[in-house]
Amino acid sequence: MSWQTGLIKTILDPSNWIISTDVAVVIADKFPKARHHYLVLPKADIASIFQLNKTHLPLLEELHLLAHNVIEIRGEKIDNFQIGFHAEPSMQRLHLHVISKDFVSSCLKTKKHWNSFNTPLFLPYDSQ
Repeated sequence: MSWQTGLIKTILDPSNWIISTDVAVVIADKFPKARHHYLVLPKADIASIFQLNKTHLPLLEELHLLAHNVIEIRGEKIDNFQIGFHAEPSMQRLHLHVISKDFVSSCLKTKKHWNSFNTPLFLPYDSQ
């Protein structure tokens, strides 16, 4: 498996799940770009946002609900987070980022990392 398929391998192991439902799971990002960085992934094999259509609206609503749930169970405030997708995803498997706005992390090493969350490369969920 290449690094681009790492998310698929990670969600196959339930010990990585913070929250799970019948259709999706929440995991901690292995290379967090902030103090809190979670990924919400469908269990269905959807490669990226580019494979979504109208039939996926209930799934997207479930992913968004789980994003709010992980913030709540971590005892944090929603206003301190960004929730969204990358316009140019580097990892295979659709995933919704739930990331705190502090961007404090030893994994935030490059301009590309910063830009992927702080420019139009980050598509906020609520703007869709």
